[in-house]
Amino acid sequence: MPKSSLFNAFTRILKRAKLKPIPIHSLRHTHAVLQLEAGADMKYIQERLGAW
Repeated sequence: MPKSSLFNAFTRILKRAKLKPIPIHSLRHTHAVLQLEAGADMKYIQERLGAW
């Protein structure tokens, strides 16, 4: 999927949900923090997130 399609879809979802715009990359950080708080191993999180 082209990045522009992903960003456009994310923007539409936020608008429909009446949420403030946030960078899509913020979801990556949120996911990592939630994993850490749940006790996941750092190596597991690194592998799960992969390279960006």
